[in-house]
Amino acid sequence: MVGLDGGYVRNWDDRKANFEVIVGRSMPEDRDARYVGLVLGYDPKPKRRLFDMLKSQGLQANQDVTFLTDGGEEIRTLTELVTPESEHVLDWFHITMRLTVLEQYARGVAHYDEVVGANLLANAGSLINYGERYRAGERISSCLAESTVNAVISKRFAKRQQMQWTARGAHLLLQTRTRALDGTLRTLFERWYPGLANDNAPRSPDSGSMNTPHIVMLS
Repeated sequence: MVGLDGGYVRNWDDRKANFEVIVGRSMPEDRDARYVGLVLGYDPKPKRRLFDMLKSQGLQANQDVTFLTDGGEEIRTLTELVTPESEHVLDWFHITMRLTVLEQYARGVAHYDEVVGANLLANAGSLINYGERYRAGERISSCLAESTVNAVISKRFAKRQQMQWTARGAHLLLQTRTRALDGTLRTLFERWYPGLANDNAPRSPDSGSMNTPHIVMLS
């Protein structure tokens, strides 16, 4: 099960605009969850990044993968051809949002295109029997993706901070943030810098200078 969703951060190059970042969380049945994050238009191979993350969790060639998303065109494109056995499901949360607008339409306070919209029509193939799936104990909502957006984006790109980002800077921070959430950031640094593997060894007060440089990992 993979939840994918998008969020927007303020653009440093165009102070009045935002750009989209996509984050996701993969939750296999038999191992720990992993995160992925990227900036659309900056990452030259976004499908490869998603595939590599799934492969690191042991994804097999014909393994079933269910993508729960908001149905956005960019996210749908990202999930295409990842695996032949993948299933794309429009999550229930975003459908209920449409139903809310439908109620407003019935009251005459919303337009038809707001209710239906090209996006919902494009996701007709991703609509499932939600009641049957729910009774079977399977996920029908991308709450896991929504929470991932909060964990990955809001923590470091909070709107209250009014911070502005370049596409490159946001993309690199997403790679660090997702690794930190996975618990794999230190392992990656230890592979790059083998000396860090011994950094956890206990030290006595007189084992070295108090001015010895050290590295602190920030999540």
